[in-house]
Amino acid sequence: MEYEESMLGPHLTFPTQLSQPMAITNVAVVPMDRNRVLPDRTVVIDDGFIKTIGPSSSVSTVGMSTVDGSNRYLLPGLADMHVHYWTPGESALFLANGVTLVRNMAGAPFHLELQRKIRQRELPGPHIVTTSPIIDGWDSGMRTWLAADGPDAARRITGRLAERGYQQIKVLNSLSLEILQAICSQASLDGLRVTGHCPDVATFQQAIDVGMSSFEHLTGIWKGHLPEGQELPGLHHLSLDVIEAVAEGVDEDAIRRLAHDMAMKDVWNCPTLVVLRNMHDPQDEGINSPRLSHIVRHVPRAGLRTWAKLDPSSLNFPYQRWRDAWYRRNDVLELIVGILHEEGAPLLVGTDTSVRLVVQGFSVHEELANFTAAGMTPYEALRCATTEPARFLGQSEVWGTVAEGKRADLILAPGNPLDSIETLRDLEAVFVNGFHFTRTDLDSLLNRQAALDSLVDFAEPEVGRGATSVASTFEGAWSEREGDCEVGRVTFSHRTLPNGEWIIEESHVFEQGLIFDFGGVQRHSVELRLNPDLTIQEASLREETWVGESHAVLTLNDKLAYHHKRIDEDGYEWKENLGSRPLLPDPTLALSVVPLLVRHARNHDRGEAELACRLRQGRAEIVVLRIEQADAQTETEGDENYAWKAVVERGDEKTVWEYTFSCDGEVSKITCGPKTFVPVA
Repeated sequence: MEYEESMLGPHLTFPTQLSQPMAITNVAVVPMDRNRVLPDRTVVIDDGFIKTIGPSSSVSTVGMSTVDGSNRYLLPGLADMHVHYWTPGESALFLANGVTLVRNMAGAPFHLELQRKIRQRELPGPHIVTTSPIIDGWDSGMRTWLAADGPDAARRITGRLAERGYQQIKVLNSLSLEILQAICSQASLDGLRVTGHCPDVATFQQAIDVGMSSFEHLTGIWKGHLPEGQELPGLHHLSLDVIEAVAEGVDEDAIRRLAHDMAMKDVWNCPTLVVLRNMHDPQDEGINSPRLSHIVRHVPRAGLRTWAKLDPSSLNFPYQRWRDAWYRRNDVLELIVGILHEEGAPLLVGTDTSVRLVVQGFSVHEELANFTAAGMTPYEALRCATTEPARFLGQSEVWGTVAEGKRADLILAPGNPLDSIETLRDLEAVFVNGFHFTRTDLDSLLNRQAALDSLVDFAEPEVGRGATSVASTFEGAWSEREGDCEVGRVTFSHRTLPNGEWIIEESHVFEQGLIFDFGGVQRHSVELRLNPDLTIQEASLREETWVGESHAVLTLNDKLAYHHKRIDEDGYEWKENLGSRPLLPDPTLALSVVPLLVRHARNHDRGEAELACRLRQGRAEIVVLRIEQADAQTETEGDENYAWKAVVERGDEKTVWEYTFSCDGEVSKITCGPKTFVPVA
């Protein structure tokens, strides 16, 4: 079974879905209903479910394919309950490590479509549960981030996300307690759990009291629980003063009382110790460490670039002091995990992939080891990756233990994981969603993932084959670069019509490895119809990823207002109106339009701020656009090079695109932050 990534890169190859019952014979079953092993069993799976479990001597396997489980141990597949799932190769890494279910922690329509494909068995897995986009007190501009500026807005957003089909609501640090309460109230009406970071202004107890029932990373658990007489010097969990204060220790009795209360109220924690321990190490030290050096080849180059950009050791602050305090704080958090476990507060294994220096799938085994280091037995740690996630999701009747009638999401280990959890690092086979992966299949997935970067091809698609009656045509292509690496390519065509209107076609093929946005190779294709003054008559944007595509159309109506229609990756259609006068396109909508705007500004002395439109991150937004010279000097005839910039303002956010022109008026370079675009020779 080959899965093409929407023509956006190399394919992944999966085994064919099982077409007949399969029997795993003579195997020791670790059912995970309690701390026990059932020896010499035969387990029959059919259509993705467990049909029969019994002593091998009493189960007939006539007419079935078989897997010899002698001297092997069969147990439920593992769950990673905190991931950010974006790139195609992540499925390979999860499955190769026995992860058969993930909880995605910053959702988008992309994940709803991915979920549908897995349910329909167009992809084998892992199964995916997804939260909503993050709701916070500020707007990052990303498609996975929504701002709630008051209780009414919070209720509207939460209700809309529930209607949209997300399975949980995720919140973050900047919310007020009043807004959090509004979110929790609406989510309760919609039957959804609220999970995420405890807001900076609240204690865990306050957040629980207004309805929050699951916490990530233990963020802020120390608030109100420091030793008597010690004041918290701030609220932000990453500030040096706060980290140093927590590193000195917490009031363990107070933490124990909180843990007991969470146990009584069934309030969950997903500590993600593996990411807390490693995410702030220097890049070279991290990727060459014993824990990563042998698996870093599986991290896409776009992911490595993102890790490097976020390396805190390169920032201008007392890094070593901060890092030392961070490590001591992590020891305190491990102590807290032990207390939570002792008091019976429910815990989940989660790893926060693809945050820095955390590799999908492999990180689950690290987190299991962290849980045993915090005082759990192997069985107790494994429960946090099997039966407890199923209970947390209200799906204990469907999966989480090895039992007849439940999903056959199973892993075959070479040794008894109840004796040593390390045996799960080298699995013999994985069964998920009606598919069977042998060790050879798993190795093939890993090797294919390691080779993906060498197969990325930024092919130049053909553009400019539309209208036949044109006054002139101009075409070109730019290579997008970060340092020495090509990370994308823009191909464009400009056509002027006899009436002075413009037809702009542009295709941008690129790869990225962001934590909260699409990863892998993708293509954005835009077609603009512009008035002679370059304002938008109509804009069409198609965004293709390995999961599918979305399509947005912006149309100017007779009343000089815009109508925006969008069809998301999962087929959901929605519409909105933008009440505005005619708008210019901004550089993120069409990079190649800016030289036309520069020419217009030079010819018409047009340098004042104007309104523009961007179709980005699933939204239509009105922004302020300024086209101005890059320095205070006036360019003169005969200059070899001159530069103009497009300044885009969205609230307090400002983005500057600088265009350098050669003496013949052609673009020789475009820069925006770390990215540079240069003409393709």
